[in-house]
This record gives sequence, C-alpha cells and structure tokens, in this order.
Amino acid sequence: MFSKKNIVLLFILSFIVIFLFIGCTMLPPTPKTYTITSSATEGGSISPLGETTVTEGASQSFTITPNEGYEISDVLVDGESTGVLTAYTFTNIKANHTILAVFTQETQPSSPATPTVTQYTIIATAGPGGSTDPAGSVKVTNGKEKTFTITPDDCYQIKDVLVDNISVGDVGTYTLTNVKKNHNIEAIFTPRIYNANTNINYLTIQSAINDALTGETIFVCPGTYYENIIIDTKNITVRSINPSDPDIVANTIIDGRGFDSVVKIIGNSAPTLAGFTIQNGKSDFGGGIHISDNSFANILGNTITRNLIKSSFGIGGGIYINGSIPNIRSNTINYNDANTGGGIYLENNSHPDVKNNIIKHNEAIVGAGMFMYDGCIPDVQENQITDNIAETNGGGIYINSSSPLIIKENSINNNQVSIGGGGGIYIVNGSSPIIRENYIKNNIAEFYGGGIMIIDSCPNISQNEITGNSSTTKDGGGIYLDNYWVTNYFADESAAAINDNTINANSSSTSGGGISLLYSDITITGNKIQSNNTSGNGGGIFMKNSSPNITSDNNVSFNQAGEGGGISMSFSDPIIDGNTIYNNQAWNTYGGGLSVVASSPEIKNNQINSNWANQRGGAIYVANFSYPVVEDNTINNNTSFYAGGIWVSADSDLFPDDDRLTGWGSSIVVGSGYRDSIPINDISEPVEPVSGPAENTFSGNRQGVYLDYYTTGAHVYFAE
Repeated sequence: MFSKKNIVLLFILSFIVIFLFIGCTMLPPTPKTYTITSSATEGGSISPLGETTVTEGASQSFTITPNEGYEISDVLVDGESTGVLTAYTFTNIKANHTILAVFTQETQPSSPATPTVTQYTIIATAGPGGSTDPAGSVKVTNGKEKTFTITPDDCYQIKDVLVDNISVGDVGTYTLTNVKKNHNIEAIFTPRIYNANTNINYLTIQSAINDALTGETIFVCPGTYYENIIIDTKNITVRSINPSDPDIVANTIIDGRGFDSVVKIIGNSAPTLAGFTIQNGKSDFGGGIHISDNSFANILGNTITRNLIKSSFGIGGGIYINGSIPNIRSNTINYNDANTGGGIYLENNSHPDVKNNIIKHNEAIVGAGMFMYDGCIPDVQENQITDNIAETNGGGIYINSSSPLIIKENSINNNQVSIGGGGGIYIVNGSSPIIRENYIKNNIAEFYGGGIMIIDSCPNISQNEITGNSSTTKDGGGIYLDNYWVTNYFADESAAAINDNTINANSSSTSGGGISLLYSDITITGNKIQSNNTSGNGGGIFMKNSSPNITSDNNVSFNQAGEGGGISMSFSDPIIDGNTIYNNQAWNTYGGGLSVVASSPEIKNNQINSNWANQRGGAIYVANFSYPVVEDNTINNNTSFYAGGIWVSADSDLFPDDDRLTGWGSSIVVGSGYRDSIPINDISEPVEPVSGPAENTFSGNRQGVYLDYYTTGAHVYFAE
C-alpha cells in the first residue's frame, strides 16, 4: 500500500510530466531565415560585411562607405545595377540575396566629388540597303531616351526593325525611352517594289501586280525575288529600273524555284515585262515564260535562262506561246532545255514578232533554238540564233506546218543536230517560209542539211550567206531539199526558190556539198555556189528525180566532189541556162563541171570553163542513157584524162538533133558524120576556138596523162 507521503510525491511527478508535455507541444515554431551576402571592391566598405542571417519577412539595411580618394561607382543587388547609393535596404525578405559595393578612384581628387552618372549602351546596326542614325555603339544616360532614324538607300525599302530581337514593324524612326539597361536595334531592308503611279511599296511582285490598275507601271529594284508570278488580263507594265542596262537586268532576278513557270501571261491583254533575269522555272508549257489565250504581251530586254520542263514531253523551255501575238524583242534566251523548243515554242496560229534576241545554248530533242507549229506566222528578224543543240532535227529553228512566216537578217550560226537534220533550219510539212538576208554559218547536222533541211515545203531562200555548214554522214552540206509529196501529189512548188545567195564552203559526206535536191522543181537563180565539197556526187549541186530551173547567172565555182564537181544529176531533167560553171573538180571520177547520168537536162548559154575531172569529161560527163540538150555554151580550158570538154557514153547522145550546123545530128551511127569526136584527128597546132555543133564554142580543152594533149576528142569525145 502506498503511504500518504508516496502518494503526494507521485502526484507531484505526474503534474511535472504533464506540464513538460504540454509545454513542448505548445511552443511556437522556429522562424525561417535567409542569408544576405555582402561584399565590397577595393576602395571602400559595406556594413554589415559578409553573411548576415535575416528572419523571413524582416528587413536588412546596408551602409556603403568609400575610402578617402575613392567614390561609389555602383551597387549591384543580385547582380543587377541599382546605381550609385550610400545605403540599401532589403525589405520583406523571402530569399537569399547578394549585395556588392563597387568603388573607383576619384579622377579629380582636388575638386569637390561629383556623383557618377550611370550610362547604358545601345548597339544600332543596319543590314544591306540602308542605315540608322545614329549607328554603332551609342551611350545613353540612365533614365534618358534616344531616337533612331532608319533610312533606306535608293531602290530599297524598310522591311522590318527589331528592338532587342523583337519586331516593331517597318518604322522610319524608333525611340527608346527611360533607358535602364543595354539594348540593340537592327534595321532590315529589302529591294524596293513600287507602283510608280501611286508610290506604294510592296514586298512581292505579285502583290504589286494584284493591286495595279490598267496603264500603271510597277518598278522592281535589283534583287532576287523567289516568285512565280501571274499577269492575267491586265494592261500593265512590270519592269526593272533600267532594262537597257545589262548589270541591272543581271541583278534583277525572278527565280521560279523549280515550282512552275516563272511568269504566266494569260488572256486578251497587252502587259509589258521588261528588264529581268527570269530563271529556274520548271513547267511542261514554258519553263521561263508562258503566254497564252490571245495575249499581246511585250517581252522586252529580259534574260531568260536555265529554265526546264517537268516531264520528257515538255515544250518551250524558255518561252511557250499558244494562240497569241506577243512581241518578243531584245531578250537573251539561253541555257534552257525542253523536249521541243528549247528556247522558244510556238503553236496554235501564234503570230509573234521575234526580233533582236540572242537565242543561244538552248537544248531540245527537236527545235533547240525555236520551234514553230500549227499555222504559226512569226516574224523572226535580226536575232542571233547560235550554239543551240538538238538531238534529232532543227538545231537553230524548226518550222512545221507554218507559212508564210519571215526569217530575215538573223545570224543562225554554230547550231548542231546530233542524229538528224537541219543544223541551222529544219522546214517540214507544207511550210512556206521566206528566208532572206540571213547569215547561216558553221551549222552541223549528222544526216541531212547542215545549213537548211527542207521536207515537202516550198520556202523562198534568198540573199543569204550560207557558209561553212556540214552534213557529216549524209547529203546537203548547205541546203537539202526533198519534196517527194509536193512533186508527186501536184502541190504548187512555184513559190519555192533559191535566189541570190552565197552558198560557200559547205560540205557533205555523200552528195550535194552546197545543195542537194530530191524530187524538186525549185528555181535556183543568181547564187554564188562556191568552194563546197563532198566525197560523193555534186560538189556544188546534186539532184535526183528533180527538174529545177538553174538559171540567170549562178556562179558555180571552185567546188569539189568525187563525181560532178560543179553539178551532178541522176534521173533529172533540169534547165541549166546562163550560168558560170568554173574551176570545179571531180577528183575521183567524172564530170569536172557537170555529171549527167540517166538524165536529159537543157544545158544552154553557160560559161563552162577551167574544170577538171580525174577520168572523163572535164567540162561535162554524159552517160547511162542521157540525152541532154547542149547548145550555145562556151566550153574552154577544161581538162581530164579522157575528153577535156564533153565525154558521151555509147548509150547516150547530145541534142538538139538538127544538122551539124545547128545541132549534133540525128544519127548515133559511128562514122556517119554525126558522132564524130572534136577534133576528129590529132592536130599538133589546133586552130581555136572551134565553133562546134549547136553553136557551142570550144577552146583549150585538153586530155591525157599530162592533161595538155590536143588529140581526138579533146573537146568532145563520143565513146563507141
């Protein structure tokens, strides 16, 4: 049993335990504290210094005191400037902080100390095309403001202004107010596009076109514009600042990015596009420029370059024209590529003027420089169509089913066809172009017509210089003409003519160094056909199944061939009247001047002089059942191994067949007096000239090993 004393002690102990428990659980929590770290640079002090523990929500003050000869430069709180202060108080503290007192030496210790003014730096920059004022590093006093003026250069506009990398728009001025920190301001410029009538600026050419009204002009300053633009039924002008300046044109670029035609001009309107470089378009109907739907567009002074087609059937690498009448003038159209019409493609009765352009270095399967089809009547004048390459036909120009178009005063030079014909010009399917006063030089075709190839068409080819062209494996170095369908289906070839041209120094592999005719009755007058050559027949002219009129003072001279140095024919009945056939050579076989095989031409009133054949007929070779009319010619100073003048095979004869005074006689019986060679016997000292049958005159023709013998048949030799 507990004693009374023990019970009292137990009560006291229980009371103490309960008191201690209640006291521990009811005490207030320990307050949260933060640390403020203070420091000072050399030249002064901060108080308190070091780490100061502060209860959450309390305040703490610091005193900044410079040493003698020093002054307070700045007070940085948590790394941010607060300016020149002698004291600083943190209030309602809820985080750790730092405070740094910065001191600098006084610059004028003898003068009364002046407070240091805090300044901030604003960096002003401008991109190409303009300036800011002021520019560079600009100092601004704490709390002050600074205005910047943004000025574009000539032909530029403000695109954007960035302040601390945030756009504030295309403003001309900008003011930074209450400056409390460093800033940057950047001006961005872009080439100017503007409507000259309204003076409104645009950021894209298309947006300017969309807003323009009839008669208004849009100026585009030099720059590269990545756009595919459309001008639809608007009579407006879109131009660079100077289409006549090559540097401006080269540097004002519309780049199609390979998406579509760079420019589309559609509809019955007459817009003008002038002075651009148009590049990197890609479309199956005009990679560079597409013109359609009865447009009268003016395409002036542009460079249209490096445009392509999308598929293997695409047409019009540089320009595509459909059913329209545009004016294509003074452009450079180069390095474009298409299946058909590498430089320009015309179709559907288009009637453009194509004048004074450079069409160069374009490529296509057909018609590398130009292709025209389906009733087109362009006027193609004063262009340079050079260095274009076609795979099959028409290195320079391809004309199909189009007439009467004009091709005049162009330079069509150095174009090539890899495996086809018409190195310079290819004409087919009833076309009747007028080809006049052009230079057609140094073009190459693998097969036919190094200069011009004509199939079933009736061109008028006059006053051109057709020089240095080559057909490397086939016929017609200068001109090749095959009119089978025209001749056999009674089409009218009366308009077809080759007149007053210089056809010089052309070459072919098989026949017709200058001209090759097949199934043609064309008229050939007044040409200089000189210095052409072929390994086969007809150095100057070759014809087969043809009856051309070769009349009126053609000069067929200095040509060379294996046979028929000047003119060679088979199965043909031409009229050869009033020409000079001079100094041609058949270096392999027969007919220095003319070779007549299985033909019955009329050879009249010609000067056939100084020609040479290796074997027979220095002037004329007649064989294989040929019956030419040979009258009123002067045949002088020709030479060959047999018959310096005329050699006639036993199966052939000369006409007219009147008596010997006016013709060659009617009998071919040897010894009858009508087939006697001239001279009939060797004459050591001939009396010349010899007035022979049919009023031909012979003089100086020689034959033999040394080509100087005047023996039987030196003038005319009839073989038995």
